[in-house]
Amino acid sequence: MNDPTTEGNEVQEAQIAIMTQTRFRATQVPVKNKSKILEDELEEASRDLQENVRGLAQMRNEYTTMEHNITVGLNNLLEEQLEEIRKAGIKLRRIEETNETERTAVNKQIGVLTKLKNKIQADMFALNSRVEASEVDVGFE
Repeated sequence: MNDPTTEGNEVQEAQIAIMTQTRFRATQVPVKNKSKILEDELEEASRDLQENVRGLAQMRNEYTTMEHNITVGLNNLLEEQLEEIRKAGIKLRRIEETNETERTAVNKQIGVLTKLKNKIQADMFALNSRVEASEVDVGFE
């Protein structure tokens, strides 16, 4: 991952940036002091870079942790919803079975009542016939 060429370029870019930021001027500082200043600034830039690398690693860890927590939360939610759907399906099947049982019982009662109605109508017809026959025998019109 760490390419020495890339790191070298980054260090050079950091040095150039530091020199630009401090508005380094050759005529204002003696050579020995220039070297010391550059070394100090390079060390500070290196420390900042290391601190940024640690911060980035920490942010990656936090991201991974959050991603894991979100995934776990979503999986738990999904499992809860699937369980609710399963329970609703079972409840619906029970209701359907109850309705089917009740419909069968009502159809049987309708059949019994229809037979009873037909028997009563037949009995009424027979009674009416007997009444009419009795009225003819008696002479009642």
